Amino acid sequence: MTQDTNARPVAYLTGDYPKVSHTFILREVQAVRAAGVPVITCSIRQPPASEFKGREEQEARAETFYVIAAAKHPVRLLKAHGRALVRSPGTWLSTLTLAIRMRSPGLKAFFWQLFYFLEAGVLSDHLRRNNVRHLHNHFGNSSCSVAILAAKLAGIPFSFTEHGPAIFFEVDRWSLPEKIARAQFVVAITHFCRSQLMLFSDPVHWPKIAIVHCGLDPALYRREAPTFGKRVAFVGRLDPVKGALLLIEAMAGAWHIERRPLRGLHDPAASR
Repeated sequence: MTQDTNARPVAYLTGDYPKVSHTFILREVQAVRAAGVPVITCSIRQPPASEFKGREEQEARAETFYVIAAAKHPVRLLKAHGRALVRSPGTWLSTLTLAIRMRSPGLKAFFWQLFYFLEAGVLSDHLRRNNVRHLHNHFGNSSCSVAILAAKLAGIPFSFTEHGPAIFFEVDRWSLPEKIARAQFVVAITHFCRSQLMLFSDPVHWPKIAIVHCGLDPALYRREAPTFGKRVAFVGRLDPVKGALLLIEAMAGAWHIERRPLRGLHDPAASR
């Protein structure tokens, strides 16, 4: 008996999961499950224990399939690719060809693509054993390079969410136009992100690029009456790319804010 398509799980993939600075992925997985869609989680690498601060992160770690950890077992790696080759030699060879074609210039890049192909074989085997119907990846860089190959080997569609902006400076390195073209749909987190994805893709693919903002569920937090003091707390990764310094300068134009040292894990330049 064929399993109902809607009952088959979707898989989420990213480079490091769960991770303190990637709680939006954890929240998205929880929301998709709450909507009645079964989800399995996969990650290329296993983050260090310091990333598993709370109960939710620890539970997410326990249920996540880690690709590199699995691929390090030679027998498992050979069996996964052996099954894919026997099942469809043409698909296996065309996926290898795609991996090589997507490489950027240089011998190092060539070998990286071979690594992605090997990882994709292990991941696709896991997806097939779990009867996954769709693979969704966060970030368009290395994990997406594995996702596009794994989905092809597994014979399922894939999609990805792009956050930017770093990848827009390395479009050729990560074969972004190819990934957009082959994806069933692409998610951009902002209008700017969507505009850049449109810039680097054929207009025929623009309709499948949707905007889904990262956000919070207000029901999870207690509301308190607003207060108007002279201090502002910024909760987030203190990395220049996050724009915290611009936010402080912008708010300083409206209110007088007491200057305090920045605390947390951040680039030393952010303290200046």
